[in-house]
Amino acid sequence: MHWRRIYSERWGRNRQGCCRESERSRESGEGFFLNEYKTDVKVHNLVSNESGATVFVESTDPLHFYTYAVVPIDQSEERVLSDRVFSQEGQVESAITEGLYRRIFHEEFERLDEYVKKIEKEEHVTGRTVESLQNVGGSGYMTPYYFLSSSAVNNEAIKPVYDLFMKDPQVSTEKLRAAYNEEQFNPSDFEVVINLFMSNPGAEPDEKVFNRVVNDIETMDDIPKGTYSVFVNDNTVLKQSFEGIKENSLERSTPDEIVKE
Repeated sequence: MHWRRIYSERWGRNRQGCCRESERSRESGEGFFLNEYKTDVKVHNLVSNESGATVFVESTDPLHFYTYAVVPIDQSEERVLSDRVFSQEGQVESAITEGLYRRIFHEEFERLDEYVKKIEKEEHVTGRTVESLQNVGGSGYMTPYYFLSSSAVNNEAIKPVYDLFMKDPQVSTEKLRAAYNEEQFNPSDFEVVINLFMSNPGAEPDEKVFNRVVNDIETMDDIPKGTYSVFVNDNTVLKQSFEGIKENSLERSTPDEIVKE
């Protein structure tokens, strides 16, 4: 397991203390998700912030998603405040919701996965690295080629599924699927964002590839329902976030998303 060590000015002079506090931050993050959300996570990265450390984690069982929490640190005493760990409002809940969508509609998602991998094989495009998702992703259910955006709040279709899962994380996929209220589904409550990059350094976003993906998504009827945005970017990413959407990116997105009902 990999995580980035956290350094305050004092810790930089004391490597042993720095490593000790990093370990405590990691353990505090793991404990937060287990206690608050009954979820075991892997810590991939620790990044210092003004109040302490941001802990980037991955949940792989029973749901797969990426998210993060903030571990406050008393800088004057160089002490991790493990009882004050918190997450951004709604962030973890949304991540769990997206993981649930992936689980109960696994066949539809498998077809979407097959499609984007086919595009990567046949065209000069690729996705993000898994390492970037692990280290700075933190945005719910993500693959190298797309990510999801949803929440159990005001989403009457998935809310019964979320509530059932939070009561019993070991509940079967069949029971979760049965709890889904399909009649209440609104495509705007669930978004799939396809985000591709040119494979070759220096290459501009390819309009032919972009049009192919847009047309394919518009005509496919065996992928998850919801709204779809499509981005094709050049080969460069922003170093801090590994995001690639820039002024020259080709996009089909809000308010003109592709709607699958």
